[in-house]
Amino acid sequence: MTAVIDGAAEIRKVLDLFKIDYLQDQTFDGLRYGALDALLPVQFSFSIQGRELFVLFLADDFDDDQLERLLRFSEGHGNSLLMIDHRDASKIQEIVSRFIDDARAGKVEVAEDYADFSRGYFFASVNGEVQDDDHSDSEKSDSDDRQKLLLENLELKRQVRGYAAALADFSSQVNELSELVLANNQKIVALQSGDFSAKFDGEFRLHGAKNGHLTDAAKRLVFVVTKNLDCNWTEIQRYFKDNYDESISISSIKRIYRQNSHS
Repeated sequence: MTAVIDGAAEIRKVLDLFKIDYLQDQTFDGLRYGALDALLPVQFSFSIQGRELFVLFLADDFDDDQLERLLRFSEGHGNSLLMIDHRDASKIQEIVSRFIDDARAGKVEVAEDYADFSRGYFFASVNGEVQDDDHSDSEKSDSDDRQKLLLENLELKRQVRGYAAALADFSSQVNELSELVLANNQKIVALQSGDFSAKFDGEFRLHGAKNGHLTDAAKRLVFVVTKNLDCNWTEIQRYFKDNYDESISISSIKRIYRQNSHS
């Protein structure tokens, strides 16, 4: 059973390791959503080199309106935003560490994939000035289009990753079946050429007794070898002695061959 990972706890471990002061569930007056214009808390917020960073662990399907508001708010304030999908929960510490390193390196105006389903957004700084809502209609329209495209790309990216994972699983199954076909072909060739030594790995004698009766599997092998060696009784007897250290009488070989030839 897969262990449930506490996403928030994993994020805290990294921030504590980097000795970063952070706030949890911080709200901003300009960050609201829904018909009730409710405040939208940010799971983790902290500053690096004077720039605000937000980190979110999306444990469930996040509401598109909330995502759009977060992206718009982050872009409008020149913040960086990291969204970690629950499907990448096992890689949280690595993802957050890389996000912090990129922020310290001054990465800007780029969207970065940190895992199969998780992405970070680095928006250009607005020099501490908050953009108001009285932009021209043209600027607001451009911003809306940008946010919609960002959200659309995020969803498309998730779908691509999902299909890639499904294809990888299908490809693995195809490879397994191909290997099985190859192994069977090798057995067929071996049987046709008379090379049987590596193809029998069962018990030769009942109960493992040295001089006990042959098992059904051993009898089938005796029949196949006899048929492929054209009933050359001496060669057949030598074959089993050389390959299996088994002494089978010629009379036993003949009897097994006759019984299986008539079945």
